[in-house]
Amino acid sequence: MSLLLGLGVAAAFGAALLPKTTPPIVYTINYTGDYFTKPDYVERFKAAPPDLLHVGKATPITHLWGPVPLYQGENQYTGGPGHTLNWKNIALLSPDELARRVETIRQTLRRYHAIGIREIVPYISYHTIAGDHQKRKGFWAFYDRWDLYARYAGPKPPHDPFEWLAVDARGKFLPGSCGGYSPPYYAPLHRYRACINNPDWAEWHRRLIRMIAEVGYDGCFVDNALPDPCFCSHCKALFRKFLDQNSHLGWVRRLTRGLDLARLSLDSRQTPRELVRRWRLLRTGEHLGMLRQVGRKIKPGFTIFPNSGRINDCLLIGRECDRLMFESVFSPGIACAGPPPQTEDVAIVVTSEPVEPESRVHRYELRDPTTWMEMRADIVLPAKAQAGKPTRIVVRISSVGASLQDEDAAEDFTLVLRCQDEVARLDLEPKGAIGGTGSSRKPRQPPATLQATWTPRRPGRYTISFGFRYTDDSHRETTLRPRLDVLTWGVLCRTHMANLLFARHMAAKPIYLNYEALSKGWENVQELALAEMAAFSAGGGLAGRGEPQANYRAFFKKHPDLFDGWTPTADAAVLYAYWGPNPLDTHKPWPRPTIADHLGATHRLFVALVDRFLPHEARALAPFRIIYLPSPSYEMSEAQLAALDDFQRAGGRVVLTAERVLINGASADERFTRSPRERPPTPTPAIAPSDGLRRNLRFALYRKGDRLALHAVNYNVCLLDPKKKVLEVPPTEVALPLPNGWRAVQATAYSPDAPPKSLDSEVANGTARFTLPRTRIYQIVVLEKKPPS
Repeated sequence: MSLLLGLGVAAAFGAALLPKTTPPIVYTINYTGDYFTKPDYVERFKAAPPDLLHVGKATPITHLWGPVPLYQGENQYTGGPGHTLNWKNIALLSPDELARRVETIRQTLRRYHAIGIREIVPYISYHTIAGDHQKRKGFWAFYDRWDLYARYAGPKPPHDPFEWLAVDARGKFLPGSCGGYSPPYYAPLHRYRACINNPDWAEWHRRLIRMIAEVGYDGCFVDNALPDPCFCSHCKALFRKFLDQNSHLGWVRRLTRGLDLARLSLDSRQTPRELVRRWRLLRTGEHLGMLRQVGRKIKPGFTIFPNSGRINDCLLIGRECDRLMFESVFSPGIACAGPPPQTEDVAIVVTSEPVEPESRVHRYELRDPTTWMEMRADIVLPAKAQAGKPTRIVVRISSVGASLQDEDAAEDFTLVLRCQDEVARLDLEPKGAIGGTGSSRKPRQPPATLQATWTPRRPGRYTISFGFRYTDDSHRETTLRPRLDVLTWGVLCRTHMANLLFARHMAAKPIYLNYEALSKGWENVQELALAEMAAFSAGGGLAGRGEPQANYRAFFKKHPDLFDGWTPTADAAVLYAYWGPNPLDTHKPWPRPTIADHLGATHRLFVALVDRFLPHEARALAPFRIIYLPSPSYEMSEAQLAALDDFQRAGGRVVLTAERVLINGASADERFTRSPRERPPTPTPAIAPSDGLRRNLRFALYRKGDRLALHAVNYNVCLLDPKKKVLEVPPTEVALPLPNGWRAVQATAYSPDAPPKSLDSEVANGTARFTLPRTRIYQIVVLEKKPPS
């Protein structure tokens, strides 16, 4: 097994500085067994078949129980009342029953393919088996009777499945993820984690993929595809082999500088954690690539679709895959219930006259990796108040810590209101700690509602700070740490734009699963998420259903040329780190505005680059005026650094936007001829005004020959409004710089909401000017170069 795969600077999939687009896909995920048990279930897909259909455990033999009757669900589903274990669902089939199951799956897939669904994938896990190794239940019951099913499962593996498990540094097996060793839905059985580096588990994975391909599936979804912290003998041996084969690599030399490489082992204290992290990620990507190769030997074009969800690791995990799921992504939109405020600071305006009652909800989200603080709250504030008259402020705490099982707690909640020299401090009631069940402070569990009454003394504009004292027993001593944050609307607009631009550089296409957007009442949010995927992902997909998905499917199918074979273009670039970390997250909005947020909000076009794929010559960077570096660390070759320096000598700018940036472990401030800390006004032009609702438009520009396509997405979908209202953006003047030599253009607007519309346009001084029509959520303006008259 090779451990060098994908380690070169110019990996094949990253050879292009800016990969071209492919059309977005329409994706449906549904783990019901009705596909295979109800012949007429196919009818609901005939009118608008998805491009990708993702079903549950309808494999010939399931990954975690063996050959059982269950067609539906995934790891957690066992089919009993209230989602608990149903023994009938995991009873072993007879060999004849298994043969009938295989034929049922095969015939069902043929019927669904016949209506136009191109790709159907079932569910397996990266590492999960279930049962009881002592009572020989679940997977162990299958193992003990393996020879009965050898026609499909192959020869019986030589070692008991208990020996396949991931173990900690002491050799004790690691409990199953996503529920623990004995989650309630498995009771009285257990959930275990197998190790991908164990030869028996790796072989079982290969056999699963062969069965899945042979029965007619087009690919496979692999859940839980994140590295396990395993220290088994196989992991130790492969890590040692990796060091022996890759000691020449620059990043390996840097991470092990001053250490005796020959004496490093996976479990030694001297071994850098970052070195182990990278090796585990490489192994995960390599294992997934191996599964794809196995499937493609049976069925050419077989796809592997893992569930990772961590944006900073996606380029590594997805490097030999076809799609990659980001589960539980946050909802795009604006974190308010009505029109967004005109100012950045959250404030209450106090007057001497009576005021009409009007409240605003501010979504407070804290995620500080330096202190491990995490909190989410909605703060309900009056927009205006009258001096001398009491007014009520309500704070709804929805989470403290990453989950209710965390050892986090917060207390002494306070609001501080300031107007010039006046400061009012309000203690929120009721007092007491709020947090997870693991905290030693015995807190109330969220959600919890707090409130305070404030009587302003005089008119003015009062800014607001939110404070509390926080403890996390698992990461720090149990002393309480104070926190006081000025509330701001700076992260009001929630987009995945930067995440998707970064993810373009992985081989796999991104798939987003936003559970809220699949709920009733969230149709507008789902439509915005579909538009976001179409505009910025260059070929990804979103889990959708109902009218929004049908409308966008029709738009994609009617205008495929708008999405196929285009190259992103802009005069600014944001450079991210291949190995991470980066100021990116799909699960929660980034807590502070980044340079990508600033560029997007001020309508300055930009693209995303990745350090690993930077060119070795400055001429390839000539399209850019400026390159921003927002990540805390990068890995670059000397040739790449020289290209960036030559780019600056030719008039370009390199600007560090993180407080501390390292390149190959050394300070980046000393790496360039011109100081990267000099920050002039943003040197690239805004293509549209950013006042009012226009501020929450986002743009991306693509080129294909003599055509430009400007994608515009309106994020003014009110996330805190019960009806999730869309605030449409009025017609907007656009001034778009053109390539050299373009003297005149023909402009046409395309939208899922209306037929194509020709637009008036003027070209002067290399800029096309036109009016973007009123934007509901999504539209594309195509500019086609006119030949000289």
